[in-house]
Amino acid sequence: MIRKKKQSAYEQFMTLSDPERERAVARYDNEDLTPGKPLTATDKAQHRRAARRAKRGRPQIGKGTKMVPITIERGFLKDVDSFAKQHGFKRSQMVVQGLRLLMQQEPKAKAG
Repeated sequence: MIRKKKQSAYEQFMTLSDPERERAVARYDNEDLTPGKPLTATDKAQHRRAARRAKRGRPQIGKGTKMVPITIERGFLKDVDSFAKQHGFKRSQMVVQGLRLLMQQEPKAKAG
């Protein structure tokens, strides 16, 4: 026995005749769009508390992050990205680890 694929709501709607479709959407034509009542002081306070607790974006690590544009030779960057992908790193993780390693070493003469 072959089972027929269940139709999506859209597919079901499109199989209706024009008058049936008109009846199906007619209830939305008379929707009440009048503004509701203003928030009470209690409601406003509740919204402020909820907004303060809301987590936005990525979780903060340490003191947060800062985007720092740096210049890297394209060929080397390609090698870096390949290495990162092979070892499950993100590019920024590699930069941070490299900077930490460099800072742990004894200072050498300035380059340049």
